Parts: sequence; C-alpha cells; structure tokens
Amino acid sequence: MSIFDKYEKKGAYHWKEMNRFNIRLYNPVLAARYHKVNQLVLNLKGCFSLEKIHYTQIRDSPKILDLGCGDCYLSHLLALSGFKVYSIDYSFSGLRYGKEKLENYKYRYKPILINASIYNLPFKNNVIDLAIMSDVIEHLNFPEQALKEISRILSNSGILIITTPIEQSNFKWDVLHVNEFTPNSLRILLKSFFNHVTINEFMPIRFYNLYQRKIFHKLPLLRYLINIFCALGINLFSIDSGSFSPFGQQIAFCKKRE
Repeated sequence: MSIFDKYEKKGAYHWKEMNRFNIRLYNPVLAARYHKVNQLVLNLKGCFSLEKIHYTQIRDSPKILDLGCGDCYLSHLLALSGFKVYSIDYSFSGLRYGKEKLENYKYRYKPILINASIYNLPFKNNVIDLAIMSDVIEHLNFPEQALKEISRILSNSGILIITTPIEQSNFKWDVLHVNEFTPNSLRILLKSFFNHVTINEFMPIRFYNLYQRKIFHKLPLLRYLINIFCALGINLFSIDSGSFSPFGQQIAFCKKRE
C-alpha cells in the first residue's frame, strides 16, 4: 500500500467534503461515488432477505466490510441504512478520526472499527456477505493478493463492490496511485477471483475538466457554481449515460458465483 497518511494532515476530510452546505469544501465527485455505492448496496438489500441472487444463508442484516474505510464516512452512510458494518483500515489515524465522528450518531448497528491490513483480514473463511473497496485498489502494491484475501472471507455467493478511477492516457489521477485501471484491465484482474464481473462507468470527463478550470485570477469560480448546482440535487458527476462519455470513474460488481 502507498506509504502516506493524509488523515494526519487533513483530518476527517471526507466528512468535510460531504457537507453540501459548505460550497467551498463540498466535493460532488466524492458525493457521486458514495451515492453510486450506497444505491447499489440498497438495491441489494431486498436480495439479501428475499434470496433473489442465490443467497441461501444470508442473515436479515448482512455483514459488510468497508475496506480501506479511512475516516469512515461511507461506513456511516451504510450504518444509517441499518447494515452491520466492519470498518477496516491500515491507517490508525483515519480510524481515530472516524471513531470521533461516529460517536455523534445513533445507529441500529454501530460500525465496528478494525485496524488491519487488507492482505491479512481478521475473519474466518466464507463469513462475509458483502465487501466494498471505494477508491482503494489503485493504492495497493499487490492488488491480486488483496483480492485473493477478500475472496477467501466472502461467502460462496458473496459480493465485492469496487470503485476506482479510469486510467487516462494523458494524465495520472493522483501521484499516490500505484496502479490505475481501464475497465478492461480491471475486468481481467477481477475475473481471476470472481465468476461474475460487471463494470459500469460514470463521471463525465468533460464536467471534471470544467470543474478543475480556474478563471479570474485563478479563482475556482466554476467549481463553486457547479457545487451549488450539485448541492441542489443534480450531481453532474453521477451521470453514466453513454452520450456523455468518456468517463473518469468506474464501479465494479463482482460475485463469487452466479
């Protein structure tokens, strides 16, 4: 994993960036990613109880791993929906900030925070229903090893959800990224461990480029305008219609068996 600890420098920054009432700090790109993951999990919620996708041993409230949870904001969203969440990160400082934030809320099941490596998860074989890696795999030195370990702890019909930026030919998304993936290269990697892999793309690059543009003495005025627009409920970065391609983000849905 990349050697960095941005939480010591920036604190619980995901919580700050998800506050849509703070137009300066609000991050609609992050909000779009969390929305895609949360909606996919919520759509699966009925399947967990109704056994529509071969879940023969699923409990009423499935066990979900938020892998690389950082400051636990995604764990917070999942817990608000009534899921049992295990929040796992190698960064102790991220978990510490997350714990402080989670204390301010009441949940049916409070997230359980675990300081552990994604390469050595503290669970027995075949005990987890759903695992999530939200923009984590691009930071891993050994993604194959991590996926093998995740496959080990997932139930036989378990699900893995991954989001990660789409590799671009003309720039790298972040200097801290060890690997970046095209949809095809990500699919090839995931198919080594999961029988069924579906990948959808979202976040039009044209809107992202506009969002990054600075005008009038290098002020991010366009960013603030887009933030206001997105905060009102229309997030341009959630768009996944083919007519808006190319895209900058992808979300993968993986099952161990059909």
